[in-house]
Amino acid sequence: MTRTRDTGLSAELNRAVVVLCITELVAWGVLFYAMPVAADPMSADTGWSRSSIYGAFSFGLVTSAFIGIPLGWVLERHGPRYVMVGGALGTIPGILLVATAHSYLQLVAGWLVLGLAMPTLFYQAAFTACSGWLGERRVRGLTAVTLAGGVASTVFAPLTSALLGVFHWRTTWLILGAILVVVLVPLQWFFLTPSWTPVVKSGGTVSVSSIVRSARFIGLSASITTFTLCGFAVGLTIVSLMVERGFSHSFGATVLGVIGIGQLLGRLGFGRFGSPSRRMLRNLTIVAALVLSTLLFVVVPGPVWLMIPLAILLGASRGAGTLMHATMVVDTWGPERYGALVGVFTMPITISQAIAPWLGAAGASVLGSFSAMNAVAAALAACAGVGIYLSTRQRSSSTAQVLDPARS
Repeated sequence: MTRTRDTGLSAELNRAVVVLCITELVAWGVLFYAMPVAADPMSADTGWSRSSIYGAFSFGLVTSAFIGIPLGWVLERHGPRYVMVGGALGTIPGILLVATAHSYLQLVAGWLVLGLAMPTLFYQAAFTACSGWLGERRVRGLTAVTLAGGVASTVFAPLTSALLGVFHWRTTWLILGAILVVVLVPLQWFFLTPSWTPVVKSGGTVSVSSIVRSARFIGLSASITTFTLCGFAVGLTIVSLMVERGFSHSFGATVLGVIGIGQLLGRLGFGRFGSPSRRMLRNLTIVAALVLSTLLFVVVPGPVWLMIPLAILLGASRGAGTLMHATMVVDTWGPERYGALVGVFTMPITISQAIAPWLGAAGASVLGSFSAMNAVAAALAACAGVGIYLSTRQRSSSTAQVLDPARS
């Protein structure tokens, strides 16, 4: 398979990357981080339980995971411009269904529609665009878009709270949906314009189907999914852990906020260790940081200030972990079929993110405490690190020769 890249569009590429960053900021803010803020007012007004509201939200996330597989093929053939514009416009009926829902079934239907749009606006589409447009400079683009996604909660959580302080939750959803469409559609239409050469088949290429059925792909996907599940389960239940450990609820919320700062630091540091000789050390360091911080949260009694660097370490491992799984496919199998491969690779990761809060709470209930759940999560994350090492320690030279134009 062959794809040529136009290297003479630096200004146009820079504008496109900026728009991708704005897309991640707004899309994650409206479609992901607004829900934890809006859930309580929605529950109080409708009588639906908070868990059922989150269940509808998780249903949308799981839907997005399955849509990501065919979306990868569409992105390879048509590029991100039309896909992203269509996805942004596709949020309109979903937001309307959520905002006007007077039955739980309608709420579920609304999040189903939004789940169809999510993968066109979330990281998968942006990662594919960066890999296709930027080539060997892709890590810079990936870092930029994940930094933008990382600050989405910082922008949209307080914005959603402020809107709820003035408007009804239904009006708030309409305003947020309007922000998404009005901001993203014109920017995507006018600036996601760098040339895109569709993937075309040529003889002798290793097929996507043979890769996704390989033991290496399955093992690496399972390992990254386990790592992601552990990181999200620990991070999203950290407030409950802090309360269980004797800290105040407000301090637990502060720790959660600090984890967000750590995510930004982890993503900023990721690109400094992108050379092939340092990738394995980098990836294992990310896993070790998650394991260590998770265990220390369980065993360290205090003082209070010590929880802050632990939260930064945990956040850094999660933030860098996002870039790790974003670059893992191209580092292992080359960039040529990134769109198709990452759709399959990302599906279980997205599902793990969707079920992580529920699974973390359920695990704590079964094991008797959030401390015990963290200990199990640390052990599973360590196993994931072993899987990552075994799956990436040796790259097939023949596969690399075929799939990576830089080696041809």
